Amino acid sequence: MLPAPPRRRWRIGIGDYGADMINVARRLGGIAGVLLTITVLQPRAAIAVDAQKHADIQALMQATGMFANMNRTIELLLPRVIGNFKKINSNIPQTAWDDFARIGSEEFKKSLSDLEEPVIAIFDKNFTDDEIKQLIAFYKTPLGQKVVTEMPVVMQQSAQLGQTWGAQVGERVAERIRAAAKQKGYEL
Repeated sequence: MLPAPPRRRWRIGIGDYGADMINVARRLGGIAGVLLTITVLQPRAAIAVDAQKHADIQALMQATGMFANMNRTIELLLPRVIGNFKKINSNIPQTAWDDFARIGSEEFKKSLSDLEEPVIAIFDKNFTDDEIKQLIAFYKTPLGQKVVTEMPVVMQQSAQLGQTWGAQVGERVAERIRAAAKQKGYEL
């Protein structure tokens, strides 16, 4: 059996494999935040929600700054993505990169409204209207406001830590699997 050709690897800052714009954009969308991840993992049609509960959920989303945090995440990630593309093709002028960043930002921000009803349906499924009202009350307190302010920072720091940890552990796991395969007579 012939060995498989080695895979070409690029380090592009948000992942190890692939460097084309479509893959990077997909990864950026995946990183955009927990809200986006939950929505993608649990897609479903928005069901009819009681009008009062619907309004309460919208108030909760406003109180938590849910979509404002998504906008901030996009603003933090797009420069990294553009910077990584610049490494791939440094001959493109800065004015074009500025246009690409603006286009990417516009597309992400334009699509945020598509998340509102599915997210409302998720909240409706998982919380009673009374619980939603309690959450709104919490997020109006000083501690609730601190959570709104600090959680994006905590999540970003945790994600960075998770990436580093995952890379380290992933290498050890791969080494152990290769060693176990070799003991059984297989080459990975």
